[in-house]
Amino acid sequence: MSIFRKLFGGSRPENPRPQPVSGEAKEIQKEVEVSGEIMQDNFNPEHEAGPRVFSFEQYKFGKKLESDGGPIIGGSEHRCTGKSENLVKGTFIHPDKLFSYKFSDLNSYPWKDEGGEIIKKLIERDGKQYVVVARRMLRSEAGEEKSGRLYTEMHQIVIPAEEWSVAAIPQLTKMLEAKGVTELNPSMPSLEMNTNILDQPFQEGWPDDYTKEIIASLVTGKPLAMQDWKVTQEEFLNKLFSGLICLPEHVARQISFGTGLSDSKEGSVRIAHTKVAKYKTRKIGGNWKGLTTEDEDFGKKYMDALIKVMEGSKTPREVMKSVTDLPQEIVDEVKKRFFKN
Repeated sequence: MSIFRKLFGGSRPENPRPQPVSGEAKEIQKEVEVSGEIMQDNFNPEHEAGPRVFSFEQYKFGKKLESDGGPIIGGSEHRCTGKSENLVKGTFIHPDKLFSYKFSDLNSYPWKDEGGEIIKKLIERDGKQYVVVARRMLRSEAGEEKSGRLYTEMHQIVIPAEEWSVAAIPQLTKMLEAKGVTELNPSMPSLEMNTNILDQPFQEGWPDDYTKEIIASLVTGKPLAMQDWKVTQEEFLNKLFSGLICLPEHVARQISFGTGLSDSKEGSVRIAHTKVAKYKTRKIGGNWKGLTTEDEDFGKKYMDALIKVMEGSKTPREVMKSVTDLPQEIVDEVKKRFFKN
């Protein structure tokens, strides 16, 4: 059985009805165009580096609260509620623009107890590229667990593209918090992460079928949407991390992704774990659509070559190094597929 036929169940839900986000968002929105997925090559390969710490600058967007978890201050509008002093001007992106659609329906959102949808994209500002990661969540103006008008909270972090590490991915659910604040903070500290996970041994049974499917689907070069309500955001990000370390690093670093997305818009990210899979290439209820026999054949060819070169690898960093030993024609084919889509 093809590895594309095994995973990702769930039925198709109803499409949420879009509703505008209120407030003064337009006054603080910075016009930063998402530059796509052509990342510059000025980075040090992670497989050649040792353990390191890397830092993100922060930006929080939402409304000020009367108390922790309580109602908003009467009349409050959306605004910047916190940011790092060293945040590069213009690297904040309004939630609706960053996610490419509005988040409007919380009642049927499968991951509402996990903290909100997460997205990672590449942007460009004044000729320099940055990786932007954000978590967005709807909150009630009346307070946590209270019914009321919904508003948006978002926690965004930014890092120069050359400093980004795939090691950040498993840490995102714990590091990003889209919650309201009682005090504005114009001097948020930088948010530090580390690459320790790259040197931790794999658990027995790695890579599992889920990871293999992510790898084989990504190397087709097609934007993918996966609709699976049973998979948590943390689980998806852990599997995505395991998949990306198995791709040529120049490609893996550029892949945009989202998890726990409340909707999906074709190509808004390269791989979307979403409530509603609307991409041409998608998996819903265990069935793939949009993949050709050629795609499946290349996915199998890549996996066969990968398993051969990474034999004996015990850590993510060792796998990343082994990927550099893949036959050049396979690496070239991955790049060709990725950059033409």
